[in-house]
Amino acid sequence: MKNKLNIEADNFELLFKNNYQFLCLISLAIIKDKDAAKDIVQDFFVSYWQKRNSISIKISFRAYAVKAVKNLSLLAIKKVEKENSLFKNISIQKYDVQEFIEKPNSRSIVLEALNKLPWL
Repeated sequence: MKNKLNIEADNFELLFKNNYQFLCLISLAIIKDKDAAKDIVQDFFVSYWQKRNSISIKISFRAYAVKAVKNLSLLAIKKVEKENSLFKNISIQKYDVQEFIEKPNSRSIVLEALNKLPWL
């Protein structure tokens, strides 16, 4: 005789098998990265499993899953855009430092500043 957890696991496995590929296509259409799309859908299913007792779905599971995967995909795009923006800022700052170091007398200024630092 199966206990409640085994029944839930069987139902979850069925939801996963019936929806995984479809949800991957939904995510792929948004983020254009196959591996990232798979990760997003897997993350969705992990989150769904962890919250299964507190989630109340008023529509079909598929409709709920599509909306969740779309939202996760859009968040992933925003995260990548933010990371790219930060990398651009870092590379600009790096360039400014390099430019400063290459200026005449700047090497001596840097060495002088280093010599003023306290030694442990």
